[in-house]
Amino acid sequence: MRKWLQQETHHPYQRSVTPPGKLEPFKTFFLQRMEKGCRNAVVLFEEIQQQGYTGCVTTLRNFMSPYRETLPAKATERFETPPGVKHKSTGVTLK
Repeated sequence: MRKWLQQETHHPYQRSVTPPGKLEPFKTFFLQRMEKGCRNAVVLFEEIQQQGYTGCVTTLRNFMSPYRETLPAKATERFETPPGVKHKSTGVTLK
């Protein structure tokens, strides 16, 4: 504070401009996919990774959470994996 008071000219405080996040170029894509009914963050995460997204799935989930409440949900949604791609296991063994 002392240094500021001793200065002859005082400049007004300006906030630094924050750069756009890694998710910014993909936000319209997410909203379109969510309107079509895809609410699975992992599926969307895998789709945008192929398009060049380098962020994490948690960032995507945080972005999606307020929109999940406003968009109407489907009663059920079936997700098919492409041939040769395994579904992620929950660690439960069924006999």
